[in-house]
Amino acid sequence: LDAADANGLTPLMIVAARGDKLIAEELINAGANPACIDKLGRSAGQIAKENGYHHLADVLSPSCVQLTESGARDLLQGGMSMK
Repeated sequence: LDAADANGLTPLMIVAARGDKLIAEELINAGANPACIDKLGRSAGQIAKENGYHHLADVLSPSCVQLTESGARDLLQGGMSMK
């Protein structure tokens, strides 16, 4: 899930650049790491913000994703669940 291309972009980063919240949620649920950085030092959240997807950038902020006791990832911001 966190394999990167030649530019250091992970699938989550590519989805973030396109603003696709549903696919981003699926990737997070599957265990994608929002804290990964590309060769320019950007996270998926930063890439989303650069492309004007501020709502997605907030959701992808590594501080907003928590691993729960059950092992499922939940979004903490905005009361949204990634389940």
